[in-house]
Amino acid sequence: MDVYARNLRSLLSWKYLLRPVTTRLPKDRLFRWVKRMVDALLPAAVLLRRIGGRPGARLLPILQYSHLGLPLELNREWANLDTFDMYSPAYDFPQTLSTVHKWFKDCDLENILVENGPNGIGGRGRKKTA
Repeated sequence: MDVYARNLRSLLSWKYLLRPVTTRLPKDRLFRWVKRMVDALLPAAVLLRRIGGRPGARLLPILQYSHLGLPLELNREWANLDTFDMYSPAYDFPQTLSTVHKWFKDCDLENILVENGPNGIGGRGRKKTA
């Protein structure tokens, strides 16, 4: 399983700064807003990614994938969809490594592995055999 990580960097990200507003918008209105934002900011976001790497990419409130070598229009489509996905969910509760590890222990699992992953915290465990 995976969950978003609760740490200072993630909690100070655009995602959690804007979600108090974006989660209250009707989804169609939010998607239109995201598309306008991506159209306006994508060229700057690509440049910031090129100059500043991953930290540079986090300076603007959109996601984009120029580092994957995508054609511009596919990058724009992914940026629209993933930026919308970042701002739209009603529920998003980041967790700490220790909390996630406790969940696995509380379920009486074995071979537990809980660690930071590419999108937050990943964990796995096995049900104990009788």
